[in-house]
Amino acid sequence: MTKLFKTSLAIMVLVVIVFACNKDKGKSNQTSATIDPNTGEEEAMWEGSIGGNSDVTVLLNELEKPLNVKNVNVGSSGQVQVAFPDGLTLNVFLPLRKKSDGTNVSGDVKFEEILLREKGDFILQNRPTQTSSELIVTGGSYYLSISQNGEELTGTYQISVPQSSEDFQIFEGEDAGNNENIWNLDNESTRWQRQFDSTAGADTFYNYCCLEKFNWINFDYFYSCGCPLTKIEVRLPKEFGNLNTRVMCVFKNEDMVSSLRGNKDTKLFETGAGYQAPIGEDVTLVVMSRKSGKYYFSTKDVTLAVNTIYDITPNEVTLAAMKASIAGL
Repeated sequence: MTKLFKTSLAIMVLVVIVFACNKDKGKSNQTSATIDPNTGEEEAMWEGSIGGNSDVTVLLNELEKPLNVKNVNVGSSGQVQVAFPDGLTLNVFLPLRKKSDGTNVSGDVKFEEILLREKGDFILQNRPTQTSSELIVTGGSYYLSISQNGEELTGTYQISVPQSSEDFQIFEGEDAGNNENIWNLDNESTRWQRQFDSTAGADTFYNYCCLEKFNWINFDYFYSCGCPLTKIEVRLPKEFGNLNTRVMCVFKNEDMVSSLRGNKDTKLFETGAGYQAPIGEDVTLVVMSRKSGKYYFSTKDVTLAVNTIYDITPNEVTLAAMKASIAGL
């Protein structure tokens, strides 16, 4: 009887622990605001390092577009075409290989993909169009992963993407920390070719061959205008800080999106020196926030002026409404 009781108690404790873990899944545990003891008002905290469980990190994960997944049976030779519902098409040259040891594989393979075409897509995916020091103009971006039974695969493929005619180069994505993702120029441009596809339909498509690149890929060229530039600074009410808020800038006349990083000293969201923008440029400033389990969002259309601080007050919205507004940018 005692043994049975102890076993039952252990199971009950285990159930409670599992329930508690699941209950907190997706919740933030990095404090993003405090209460001013003198005024009783909420005041945001600002940090140099943003934790993985901060409100803003949770928000960015909630905004992400879902993966498109296709399971395809592949052979050991020839090629196979994989078409995704968002317009991206792959021609994969077989065989595929295990990334770990180069062993050829066949059978059922999982393809996972996301295509970013619109400026709002880059915001939802938290993928601003910038390197570690410069702005870049995008011709579209995609994520691609191929696996079998959970093991990462590699191989060679040709990709067909809807794109304009500018001279794009390939950039690869990198996690730069503190929720900042940047792009690095591919230095192996002689190993791939870009060719106009005149048979692809209403959109203008280009084929890239022969790629061996996976994860995040972006087609871009460096932005240059030869004109006077200015930094961009945004000031929010004091309950919004870099632990619960993300700010981005959408360029209306260029296919560019830049991030404004939270400065814990000035308590402003601002562009770095390499991300300064042309004076007189028309942009939309985008503010996204999550705090106390609620969501806040606002945009502001401005024409950039020299060293101007733009004041924005986010409004409470639903997460669904925030996603829809961003997608329409």
